[in-house]
Amino acid sequence: GTVRCLQLLEAKPAGVLPLLAEECILRTGSDAGLLGKLTREHKANDRFGTRPSAPGAFVVKHFAHDVEYQIDGFLVKNKDPLSQNIAVLMQKSSRPLVATLFAPAAAPEGDTRLPARLTRSSSFQRTTRRGTGGSRFTGVADQFSVSLAQLMHTIETSDVHFVRCFRPNGQQHPKQFDTDLVHSQLASSGLIHAIKLARSAYPDSLLHAEV
Repeated sequence: GTVRCLQLLEAKPAGVLPLLAEECILRTGSDAGLLGKLTREHKANDRFGTRPSAPGAFVVKHFAHDVEYQIDGFLVKNKDPLSQNIAVLMQKSSRPLVATLFAPAAAPEGDTRLPARLTRSSSFQRTTRRGTGGSRFTGVADQFSVSLAQLMHTIETSDVHFVRCFRPNGQQHPKQFDTDLVHSQLASSGLIHAIKLARSAYPDSLLHAEV
């Protein structure tokens, strides 16, 4: 199920993110045009849906829950327009923090294993130069994909350990636990399923010294 959701979002040429990038490039691109393309391309996909009660939205059926996305403002948010002149000006700032925030992304020092495609974007750079013949549009969704790829690269090349955290309540109050909210997070994370397996006499096999 998760793989199919990822394919719906990322697969080329008709995934949600590729179609979003394509619509941002077109002069006549619009939110309504994007929604129309998504609906046509994925009308047979059981992970995609629309609702008659929400004509300006589409639904992605994730593993944990259906998520409704309002199409209004999709293109503008992805373009996140910023003057290239302003970005260059900020990079030349005498204040180190400002210059760092607007600096083009680069591979970690000494890490030659990071694929070149992961070093092309900056958090504030919306185009990347392609020789002297022009530029290629880079939107927020592209930046997210690059950031996610960098994270996965780090995880795959590291010995990592995770601490599982849950949101106890929606009010950000201490020592308050919303049972339904916590239970839904436990269920969607697979933890409850793992506990059921362990209680069914299928625990992990560990040496006594490792316990």
